[in-house]
Amino acid sequence: MLRSQTLGFLLACSASLSAQGLGYWKKMPSLQIPRQEVGAAVIGGKIYVTGGLTTSRGPTDTMEIFDPATGKWKAGKNIPTTLHHHGCCAVNGQLYLIGGYISKFQGTKNCWRYDPKSDTWNAVTPLPRARGALVAATIKGKIYAIGGVVPGSGAVGELTEFDPKTQTWRTLTPMSRKREHLAATALGGKLYVAGGRANGKLFNDLEIYNPTTQKWAKGPNMPTARGGTNAAALEGKLIVFGGEGGRIYPEVEEYDPQKKKWRRLADMLVPLHGIYPVTQGGRVLIAGGGLKPGMGDTNTVLSFRYLPSGVERYGRWSPACRGAIRMYVNGPPTAGQSQFQCSTTATAQNRAVGVLALAAAPDRIGTRFLDLTLHIGLNPAPVTLPAAANANGRAKTPLPLPAGTRGLWCHAQYIWAKSQGCAGTLAGSDALTIVVQ
Repeated sequence: MLRSQTLGFLLACSASLSAQGLGYWKKMPSLQIPRQEVGAAVIGGKIYVTGGLTTSRGPTDTMEIFDPATGKWKAGKNIPTTLHHHGCCAVNGQLYLIGGYISKFQGTKNCWRYDPKSDTWNAVTPLPRARGALVAATIKGKIYAIGGVVPGSGAVGELTEFDPKTQTWRTLTPMSRKREHLAATALGGKLYVAGGRANGKLFNDLEIYNPTTQKWAKGPNMPTARGGTNAAALEGKLIVFGGEGGRIYPEVEEYDPQKKKWRRLADMLVPLHGIYPVTQGGRVLIAGGGLKPGMGDTNTVLSFRYLPSGVERYGRWSPACRGAIRMYVNGPPTAGQSQFQCSTTATAQNRAVGVLALAAAPDRIGTRFLDLTLHIGLNPAPVTLPAAANANGRAKTPLPLPAGTRGLWCHAQYIWAKSQGCAGTLAGSDALTIVVQ
């Protein structure tokens, strides 16, 4: 337990620390069927993952549904056809699948609607022409099909709008960039499109479409050019995840429409392409994807959240054990809070025993201590609290924050003794800066 006298040792923050890898990742329960090039959407808080390519079965017509209340995936009603590289979105409690590929890579213009209440699929008005490797997004009850590949024409900049009420499509002003396997999402009543590829070339340009003016505008280029990527909106920001292009990208990059700036967030725990991120409950969830260029499906499910106010990352995690040992907290550190906790994501260290080190000063470069890179300043000496990981490799250490501690800060890092999966004597997680709110 961190007592009042311990908090008295912490110093007021004299300078802001820039976040490195803002946000954190967690592994979620796995899909029942490994798949990539899927479509996904959220209805009533549940995540629907549709179709995709599988290494063992090829194109699939299956659907899986994740219920956060139970923490489990279950099989849903199959799509009327095998489908992959399709657009997917939800409008008025209905799930829509737009275009895509059937069979191997045969483009289709067919579109489907699923009603969760009646558990039925129905065909809706098809696209004006077949298109795969596109993205679908919704604004004010309208569906927008963005970019993709038209058989015989290659990558296109097409933008088409579907009105579920009238069951009609109309063609809008195209993007200036023809692109497929792109990242796109709706944010603040506009469409944001980044990255993608065409004819073997990777793109990093950002285009923004305003449905009111029916015009496209250029934004600042995304730092990393890539295809096979996709995006989601979270807390008013555009976030682009993963991708491929000679390698599989772990990069996660955020665009702030207010600041008109990009910045890099925490890398994905597993680099993936062929993904369809969705936003649900203050997080982005990514189910399935490709682990290597081309085919290499997975049933891995990852969730991304921003670190709460008052918490930042610094330093780098120490790779003494297999896999990253990510550190996070259960909420903003607030004065008078008794249930504030530092935690670790799942690791290879089942039932590892160690300490949570707290210090008043950080060491950005890191001090080598035995086989561990320690990012806790050693002067004055850090305070340590016992920590133990459970059978799933997770640890939670409570830090009661007495009233009157607002503005105090500390730096925290887990340190584990040698255990299963560790190459050396010690293993450490990444480090956090914690400022009491």
